[in-house]
Amino acid sequence: MKTKNSDLIKEESELTGLFLGAVLITAAISAGIAILYAPKSGKETREQIKDLAGKQKDNLTDQINRGKEKATQAVDTVKNKYSQVAEQAKSKLETFTQKEGTTEPTDLSENGF
Repeated sequence: MKTKNSDLIKEESELTGLFLGAVLITAAISAGIAILYAPKSGKETREQIKDLAGKQKDNLTDQINRGKEKATQAVDTVKNKYSQVAEQAKSKLETFTQKEGTTEPTDLSENGF
């Protein structure tokens, strides 16, 4: 069963990824155009393109690592919430079975659950 929180986290992650991708693509295109129109020799231009590509690679790697960290945090948050809900359900079930005077699992559907 999906929850509003998990849907919001997923939507936020998707939007963040799209935004970051658009920023990186725009930066790369802009830099490429600037390099091609700059009055430099072919060797200098190739060196500049190589440097720019290396910087963009590093930038993209950093973005990917930050995305992985956010995804890990989101998964941990969902796991913690699941554990809390499971513990609450277990506690309520134990309380219910104690009230019924039995230690055997009860068919909860008979009692409106």
